[in-house]
Amino acid sequence: MKAPIILRWLLVAMLILSISTLSLACTSDTVLVAGDFMAPTITHEQSVAIDRNAYGDEGPQRWDIILIRIAQDQGIVLRVIGLPGETITIEDGAVYVNEFLLVEPYLPPGTITESDTKEFIVPSGNYFVLGDNRAEAADSRQGFFVPLTTIVGKIKL
Repeated sequence: MKAPIILRWLLVAMLILSISTLSLACTSDTVLVAGDFMAPTITHEQSVAIDRNAYGDEGPQRWDIILIRIAQDQGIVLRVIGLPGETITIEDGAVYVNEFLLVEPYLPPGTITESDTKEFIVPSGNYFVLGDNRAEAADSRQGFFVPLTTIVGKIKL
């Protein structure tokens, strides 16, 4: 008599696990990162998981690593530094948000952030992004902001 009850619970557990895995598969997949813009956090040819439904009604938060669509089948992975309406200042090798020094523990010691433009005001509905590899990354220091509509999802490490 105990065997049918155990079998029933085992089937229920397997069904729940199948549904959980299916819902994760529908909202998450992986991308292969090309380039070292996010090194050492993410390296060239590293496969990372992406949550395409991370940003429902709200956009990304500071320090989120995001996949940005730049063409039909191409994207770039960068870190969110500035939120809509904020002022980003790059001065003396450091990044400031609304005049407060941004502490970036994910960067290697001694990392210097340089930019030809000193101050950026992030437009409404847009984000200021930087690569962790500040010497190599093409990012918002080149004068572009990232519209929420081009953000594919959040990278999950």
